[in-house]
Amino acid sequence: MALTNAKEFIEKFSNTPSCLQWYRWHIQPFDYAYPDYFPIRPGWLEACAQMEKAYPGHFVHMPYINGRAVASHSELWTKNKELVNKHTTGGHERYGVTDFAVMCPATEFWQNLMVDLTARIFRETKCDGLYVDQLGADTPALRCTRDGHGHTPGDPGSPVRGYRAMLQKMRAEAKKINPDAFLTTEFFSEPLVGLCDGFLTWGSKELSLTAYVYGEYAVLFGHGRTAPIDEQYTRMDCAMVADEFVAGAALGWMMTQDPNPHAYIKKLAPLRAKVASYLRLPMVKPIAGTQTDHFWTSLRKGDNGEAVVIATNPQTNDTLTETYELDCQAAGLKPGKYRLKAITMDGEKDLGPQDVSGDAFKFQVRLEPFEAAVYILEPLPGLK
Repeated sequence: MALTNAKEFIEKFSNTPSCLQWYRWHIQPFDYAYPDYFPIRPGWLEACAQMEKAYPGHFVHMPYINGRAVASHSELWTKNKELVNKHTTGGHERYGVTDFAVMCPATEFWQNLMVDLTARIFRETKCDGLYVDQLGADTPALRCTRDGHGHTPGDPGSPVRGYRAMLQKMRAEAKKINPDAFLTTEFFSEPLVGLCDGFLTWGSKELSLTAYVYGEYAVLFGHGRTAPIDEQYTRMDCAMVADEFVAGAALGWMMTQDPNPHAYIKKLAPLRAKVASYLRLPMVKPIAGTQTDHFWTSLRKGDNGEAVVIATNPQTNDTLTETYELDCQAAGLKPGKYRLKAITMDGEKDLGPQDVSGDAFKFQVRLEPFEAAVYILEPLPGLK
């Protein structure tokens, strides 16, 4: 987010606890001079301090760095060409107007450089987290074939082992400065779970399926889209927000100026904060809601025998009323007496005792546009 947009963002989302991912916290253009990020952009630290003063505790700050690329015009590259990841594509990639060399993550040189950079950023910016781009996007196809890098030439596991070792050192260094420090990266990568606290997910399939399997273990965030603003894309954007909510992902990271998804996020965020513990429960059925004229839902299972349904209406104008069929077998529900309650944007509602038997428990859901609710079906005392 650029400083020119900060005032507009604060005015729009001042009541919404937010993580701000800063791409232009430094003086360099985007995708240009990696890994030369310093000095800090004039005015940026002051802007962050003003946000904190105006809205204490509302914002956490996450600067951007690239975790694997070095600009081919940089002095660092010209002096360390032998440390470039040599693979079948030549070890070079192009972003925007700049050619980059991909550094081999198994080398101590690159690991130590990233550790030192991490420490400097946390120390000088007082940030909360760090986004380390492209680590989850790297693949075994880009395995390095050079000698002398601390791995067998061509070993397909060397990039993952290198990134894991690098992240372990980066986390340790960051937490010396800020015990609550966190790291995130681009694309979900199973080997990096536990070393990265969050993953930027692109596309609804990646987010939905990843949340189904790994949502308990990492924060997921993001849908990317740059299409024009019109009715068709408004529906798509709002469906993406719904997908994020029922997946338990962080809301946002959408490249759109459409006011509808912005309003939807602002409306959902307070409820999301209220029901965060339910969103971290294991999902027992994949997300339903691929048609934008229906609810988006997910079904989760609690630790005390309860079933939890997350539901939201992504429509901009239409109130939806539908009968939800809760899969009793998937949720592990036994026949007997339960109590159904709903946590909504207006508070908590007791929907009374319920008899559960058979394969499905049915109840009616009615939600206004951009509304959401969490339904908890919990066993009454005496159910065994």
